[in-house]
Amino acid sequence: MILKKILLKNFRNFSNIEFVFDKNLNIITGKNGTGKTTILESFHFLSYTKSFKTNYDTEVIKKGNNYFQIFGEFFDNNKNTHVNLNFTEKEGKRTFINKKKLVRKIDIIGKYPLILLSPEDQSITKGNPSVKRNFIDKIISQIDKQYLFNLVEYNKRITQRNYLLKTYKINNKYIYDEYFESLDDLLITNAKTITQKRNKFINDYNPIFKNELEKISHFNYKSTINIINNIELNEENYFTNYKNKLEEKFVKDVKFGRTSRGPHLDKISILFDGIDIKKIASQGEHKVVLIALKIAEGMFLQNHTNSCVIYLLDDLFSFLDSEHCVKIINKISSENQTFVTTTSMLHLNDYLGIINHLNFNEICLD
Repeated sequence: MILKKILLKNFRNFSNIEFVFDKNLNIITGKNGTGKTTILESFHFLSYTKSFKTNYDTEVIKKGNNYFQIFGEFFDNNKNTHVNLNFTEKEGKRTFINKKKLVRKIDIIGKYPLILLSPEDQSITKGNPSVKRNFIDKIISQIDKQYLFNLVEYNKRITQRNYLLKTYKINNKYIYDEYFESLDDLLITNAKTITQKRNKFINDYNPIFKNELEKISHFNYKSTINIINNIELNEENYFTNYKNKLEEKFVKDVKFGRTSRGPHLDKISILFDGIDIKKIASQGEHKVVLIALKIAEGMFLQNHTNSCVIYLLDDLFSFLDSEHCVKIINKISSENQTFVTTTSMLHLNDYLGIINHLNFNEICLD
């Protein structure tokens, strides 16, 4: 899978511009504020129909306009695919593949897999468990549509349940009634699948993560990703166990207006010798672990899709020294299309001999 070219209209600071890309390595250079990350952001829109910089699509529109458009051309399995995403303040967001409108936005998830590494991603190792859950959910959803469906449905049920809990509090109702029972039956059905597949993912992903971390580090720690399920996975009694927990915590949930049990509260952590890295890792160790997580993400997706992925390495040189960064670029771009943003080619000039692709494509925004 490669992205051949992209056309942006009224997107951030670009009015109307087209970029053509190399199948392996593309280096985007320019001073801060010239739009390097914006180009990567547009790729993210095509793959996930949303930005990784903001939750508000209106913020992406170039000032003075009321819409933006992104046109991308992908190449895979000896054929070209045209993807178009349009957003207007009046009609919202619409996505087209080969001029055919997608009925559901989630239908594009997994079609054009990309791996993003950006400074904001440091929250994956440093942040709370919800960030790690999102990281894992995003990977699984690209290879398993049923998981994505269950996750979307579960989140809808939790939102609905929390709204009703607040309503019950206002009305001073603290009895677990038939209405909540029927709602929770649907919630639990989706929850079990989420729990099963998260656990399986971590078992499959951990060996890949450990292997990639060993390649780029000299840590003496035994590193793993760990999950503690909020509702213990018991194949025979999961439904009954979860239902009892929801009923048991009902009064407390009404008081606080939120559901206190379920996979939305699974505790996921990254461990060094059994200790959460947030407690013992240095800044440099956090960065190395994050890079290993991202490379492992790409390896995992390749193994399950039998297709190359696209790597977006935003400001990579802020993570490691230039020599290690270039070695990572060389490793990744030998098999996958890779985009690297940097303020200057000076990071690379001393190491060009390490790069196999001497005819890499440089996009200069200065």
